[in-house]
Amino acid sequence: GSSRRQQQPSRRNERPAPVRREAAPMPEMSANAWQPTKPKTKEEQLERKVLSLLNKIAPENLETIAQRMAEIELSSATELSQVIKLVFSKALDEPHYSETYADMIVILQQKYREFPPETEGGRPQTLVRLALNTAQEEYEALPKSIVPTDEQEEKFKGDKDGLGQEMGRQKKRLLANMKFIGNLYLRRVLAHAIV
Repeated sequence: GSSRRQQQPSRRNERPAPVRREAAPMPEMSANAWQPTKPKTKEEQLERKVLSLLNKIAPENLETIAQRMAEIELSSATELSQVIKLVFSKALDEPHYSETYADMIVILQQKYREFPPETEGGRPQTLVRLALNTAQEEYEALPKSIVPTDEQEEKFKGDKDGLGQEMGRQKKRLLANMKFIGNLYLRRVLAHAIV
């Protein structure tokens, strides 16, 4: 029995020879294939910069992301308003980071003090004023109740699951908005009289 083992080479340590395969030719690109586009306007460029930073935010890297956001040169209150609206939108989409986004607003408040009034005789535009305007716009855009409207019932006629999902989305957005406004209030960005 033992002489037979000595005669046969051990196959455990042997590796099979690699099989050489020719690379398959790449398929041709379709006529309507996705292509990255370059931002055409300054607004698109700003939106891309801000969203790329906001997509990376977490409580652990808030300082780094806020510093990078503060490095973005804004030349008008309109651009600052765009940044605030993007932060609000992300805060409502990701309510678990509501506190982090509120902290981001506080940090940006130190960098972007105020811009001159856009109309003659108007008040200077501050981050707080623009945040307040955005909060008010978001609040007014919310439904007054979480009961389906006649329009929603008609839209989802026969689709109870779809209607339920739509109502769930509205409720989540309503709660996220209240949570974010509350976090801004706790950080003294929004005043008691406003809330």
